[in-house]
Amino acid sequence: MVDDRKGTISHPRRWNRSRQQGSEFEIYFTFLTFSQDVNYSWNAVLLSETVIEQYIMEKLFLIAILQVSISQVETDKLKLTVRALRSSCVVIPCTFSNPEPRTAPEELSIQWYHTKPTSLIYSGKPSDPVRADYRDRTRFVGDLKSGDCSLQISSVRGDDAKDYYPWIEPHSKDYELYKVTVSDRPEEISLNVPEIMTEGTPVKINCSVVHTCPSSPPSLSWDRSDSNIRSYHEDLGNGRWKVVSEMYYTPMAQDDGQSLQCTATYTENITPKRNITMAIRYSPKNTTAVVLGNATLQEGDTVTLRCSAVGNPDVSNYSWYTGDEAKLLLGHGQNITVKKILWNSGPYSCITTNAVGFGNFTSLKLNIEHAPKEVQVIVKPNPVEGAPLTIACRVSSSNPPVTRYTWYKDGLLMNVNSSALNWTKVTSENSGRYHCMAHNTLGNSSSSPANVSVHYPPKGTQIYVSETKVKEGERMALECKINSSNPVVDHYSWFKNGNQLQNQSRNILIIEKSLPDDSGTYQCEARNEAGNSSSTPITVNVQGSSLLFKNFATLGGTTAFLLLLLLALFIFFWRSQNKEKKQADQSHSIPKVTEEEIVYVTIDHSKESRTQKRKVPSDDFVTYAAVRRNPDPDGAYAEVRKPLKTPKKEEEEVIYATDLKFNCPTTNGSESCRVRDDFVEYAAVKR
Repeated sequence: MVDDRKGTISHPRRWNRSRQQGSEFEIYFTFLTFSQDVNYSWNAVLLSETVIEQYIMEKLFLIAILQVSISQVETDKLKLTVRALRSSCVVIPCTFSNPEPRTAPEELSIQWYHTKPTSLIYSGKPSDPVRADYRDRTRFVGDLKSGDCSLQISSVRGDDAKDYYPWIEPHSKDYELYKVTVSDRPEEISLNVPEIMTEGTPVKINCSVVHTCPSSPPSLSWDRSDSNIRSYHEDLGNGRWKVVSEMYYTPMAQDDGQSLQCTATYTENITPKRNITMAIRYSPKNTTAVVLGNATLQEGDTVTLRCSAVGNPDVSNYSWYTGDEAKLLLGHGQNITVKKILWNSGPYSCITTNAVGFGNFTSLKLNIEHAPKEVQVIVKPNPVEGAPLTIACRVSSSNPPVTRYTWYKDGLLMNVNSSALNWTKVTSENSGRYHCMAHNTLGNSSSSPANVSVHYPPKGTQIYVSETKVKEGERMALECKINSSNPVVDHYSWFKNGNQLQNQSRNILIIEKSLPDDSGTYQCEARNEAGNSSSTPITVNVQGSSLLFKNFATLGGTTAFLLLLLLALFIFFWRSQNKEKKQADQSHSIPKVTEEEIVYVTIDHSKESRTQKRKVPSDDFVTYAAVRRNPDPDGAYAEVRKPLKTPKKEEEEVIYATDLKFNCPTTNGSESCRVRDDFVEYAAVKR
């Protein structure tokens, strides 16, 4: 039969009876057109029942020949084999080139078939009859516009292991076969670990697995969560993808020999695993040192020590040191022997090394029995009287422990058997030299003497003074003395009438020229680091010329008034007598004298210095006196006259005298006599 659309011979691949009308049947046949250049196309032919039999007979022979030819062609056109995991999905990769570039992409249509028997498993046309067992499991994942014709089959089953090929209309003239195989086992997990891993050096470990289902790939997980993990997806091509998980891991010594596991989990709960045993290089760890033989030793014994450690690679060197700072090298080797050990020998240290580095440091302290060593008395410095005090006997080392103590003060045994002496209130009597002795089952040891000096404030403070009554102007000295003090007094303070004297810090208070104001009550205070002590107050009196008036001022008000009254009466009577005497003297007659015999005297009542020179006052203010030398033994007479009306002189020499001399007649003749100073009025004698 000739296809009207293609003009080629058609080969029926599948028929379907659709319906029956009257006496005729309408049967639709689907044909695979085979041309001389082996191009195929699908055609539908509507035949009537009357021609079916003839048509079938004519074509049976041709169909047999075509099937043989197609089988040969399918073997030659196999392009790719894809391995699918049962229950997973598989993508059949496919690409094509459009032979007619002028054809719009939206005009293209794709169908997928499988062979044996040939069946439509996917069609881009919803009306095409797709096999029911593929209808919900096939999905076009390509893009015809870009030449991608890939198909995905989900929920892969065992009978999906077939050959598949695509057909693109309207321009397909040929096809390529894609073989799908189905396996019950997933691809093997790949776990890549560096050949050398060293403790502390970060490395990257990869876990990966290949699959055919990019829409639902397996997930990868590790059996440790203390590392940084990153995952990503790779397209390997030809329908294969790889999921990768990278773990950034810092190797640790404790992981050496441990298993590392990576697990792939598929949606079908398939969980293949991959394990490796890690080999990690690390420096020596867990270094230990032990005594070989009896671990209980005594001074003078010989001992052998052994050092051990683990490392990868094995320990290559052992070094031995002694002392707290491990500075003195004893030797090399896993074992070492020490002879004639002392009570304080050690500690002994071992350091190990291998190709990676140094191991950890270990120290061994030996158990060496000995009598008490380095005994000393511990006392708080400068204990203060009245405070609690403890003196302890300290032992640096004792093996076995101390069993008893003995104490000595100033060389005398004390009745005490304890490691300490205690006082709730210490006194100066507790001062002395103390030492203790510690005992154990192997012997005893004594401490050096320790001096205990109890500090206390100054005692017996008092003031010493030669006289408590001092005359004005004399030197006054007060001394502050103490009976005892520990430590010595470092400062003194002086007080007068309860007020502290400034700038007085010595034990002696000296006033070179005392004044009445220095009289009062004095007190001193002595001070040291432990405290202070004050003296009993002492009263000192300074007696001066004004003592009468000071005493007078201290009398009561009534007594003072009476004394003042008596003093006033005394002055009154004294002045009255002087007045009467002056009047009597004025009643005497003064003999006349010549002008040449008169010496004029100016009486000046100023209080200026007797030896000063000054100008003579105006004549209007001068009283002239004529003084006459009189041989009268009773005295000298003076005549007072009015001032002379003489011209004034600008500069007149004035001679001041502190007293007046007269020729005082006596029985032995004339001699000069001096008037008492308190009865002299100073005069200016003008020549």
